[in-house]
Amino acid sequence: MAARRAKKKPPPNLLARRVRHVVGLDAALVMARLEQRADQVVGLFSRLRDRGPFLALTHSLGPTLGFTELAALEPELQLVVLTFYEALARLRWYLSYTEDMPGQLSGNLVRHRRFLAAAYAKLHAQLGDAAHDDVEPEIVDAEPVE
Repeated sequence: MAARRAKKKPPPNLLARRVRHVVGLDAALVMARLEQRADQVVGLFSRLRDRGPFLALTHSLGPTLGFTELAALEPELQLVVLTFYEALARLRWYLSYTEDMPGQLSGNLVRHRRFLAAAYAKLHAQLGDAAHDDVEPEIVDAEPVE
């Protein structure tokens, strides 16, 4: 039986490109969900008093990013990424624990969305269209093992 080879980490520039790509896609999906469903979620909360739709609305991959991924990014981009995810975390916290009635909740949701939209605009400006760049495949030089 052949010895297993340790997984090779991608080179730092490739890792940074991949992280930029995932962050860009994730942020765009969060903003699209907020745009499409925010009013519906307030209506659901008004009728059902269930916070589950709020949590689904604000779901993100951001909290799963680790030090290695964030450290691969340029310092200016790190700040912008963390600012976006912090704005999203504040919104998620508010939606998870608010005791506001639906009318007040709707107004506060609009305010939080404005902060998040401003953070997203800065993130998108830093990333450019990184979320849509094609990541070049890594060429692996390997020999088959019998």
